[in-house]
Amino acid sequence: MLREVRLIGILMLLAFTAVPREGSTAGDGLCEDAVTQREINICMAAERDKADAKLARIYEEVGAELSDKERDDLEKAQQAWLQYRKLNCAAEAALYEGGTIKPAILLGCEAKLAEERVGELRRIYDASR
Repeated sequence: MLREVRLIGILMLLAFTAVPREGSTAGDGLCEDAVTQREINICMAAERDKADAKLARIYEEVGAELSDKERDDLEKAQQAWLQYRKLNCAAEAALYEGGTIKPAILLGCEAKLAEERVGELRRIYDASR
């Protein structure tokens, strides 16, 4: 249970780490207005953070309905998935080593995989109910 609380805490922390440009907030049209690489990186961080927050919510919802053993199995799978995402996205971003787009590639990959994981969790656990 401590691991579950720690994982949720980490995911929620990630949800609030984006730094929007002056005078704007994440989700207020920043992505449409992003022009510079810095603005694109900020936008991608906000998108990743939004996806991570969504993932944390579904993870918490699913976990609340499981038995202790099922919750332990989910936690192990989620830890493995987080490691996979980290390594997979790092490998993808490494293709752009030295380029200013590398952070946006990494963040975009993390956001995409988080959204896919939300779908997986819904499919797996909605089907089991």
